[in-house]
Amino acid sequence: PSAHSQLAAFVASYGVALLLHHKSKHFLPPHERVLLLVALPIASILVAFSRVYLGYHTPEQVSVGVLLGAALGALAFCAATAAIDAHDGARLEGKLPTAVASFVHAARIKDATRSVDALRLEQQCFSQNARAHGS
Repeated sequence: PSAHSQLAAFVASYGVALLLHHKSKHFLPPHERVLLLVALPIASILVAFSRVYLGYHTPEQVSVGVLLGAALGALAFCAATAAIDAHDGARLEGKLPTAVASFVHAARIKDATRSVDALRLEQQCFSQNARAHGS
């Protein structure tokens, strides 16, 4: 499968799930959320199209990469959210990014080194929000 398409779909599905998640709705103004909800899938589609257009992959290879990336992104978001909810966020400091990094590595998602940094930032935002709202 196309690693570029897989990563783009992973980021798009994780990002869309995060933006639609009820606990993250107050992090961005509504117009920015809508922009990202539209831009992430479009960027993923453009990456997939470019891989075929440039002749690096067949449509089948790109399709498998997109499907695998989207499924793994959704699965990673569900696992991260469940872990944060189950452990109240604060007790997971430093552990969840490592777990997702292991998942990304095990799933052979290439070019995903920045995903751990993004997850750390997300975890910090959830933790700060929980402390601010007393949840």
